[in-house]
Amino acid sequence: MKNKEFKPIVIGYNASAESNYKANLSSKIERLTQFFEECTKYVDIKDKNAYKPNLYNSFVEDFSAKYKSQFSELLTIDKILELSEVPVDKLRFLAAKINEIDIDLDFNTHEASTPDFSIKTESIEENLLYEYSKRIAAAIHDNKPEYMTFFYADLVRGFANILQYDFNSQKLVPNVSYIKGQYRRF
Repeated sequence: MKNKEFKPIVIGYNASAESNYKANLSSKIERLTQFFEECTKYVDIKDKNAYKPNLYNSFVEDFSAKYKSQFSELLTIDKILELSEVPVDKLRFLAAKINEIDIDLDFNTHEASTPDFSIKTESIEENLLYEYSKRIAAAIHDNKPEYMTFFYADLVRGFANILQYDFNSQKLVPNVSYIKGQYRRF
């Protein structure tokens, strides 16, 4: 690996970030559906993506364009919305919650680009540490005598937590948090 150009290696998968993303995406889609169900009771919406910059204000502009002529010019748009029994607080709340979730979503099709949740190395040193720890784990697993019992917790402590025990595969594997420099000893 010496004198080579750096190439990131996938060393893990961030499952918690993926589950948070999926939960946020479904929440945003559900709130968008509720928002547009309320809006379509009062105005016709042909392109939902036109509402992207500001959901609530876009609805108020469309509502004003459709109903302003039916009311006195002295009335404000807020009063017109109140007289029309538009659930203003609900629409503001839904718009605020939709804007809180930072996922770029197509409002018409509810499609979003899925980010990459793999954990990758960011330097040559991390690549080397990962390769070395992977070799150590493989050497321990391949050369384990059948008649001897290994206590993996002792091996993990002995290698200063560079390795960790994977309960799914029942093997020692490189510790991703140690390789990324995020491991803390207490």
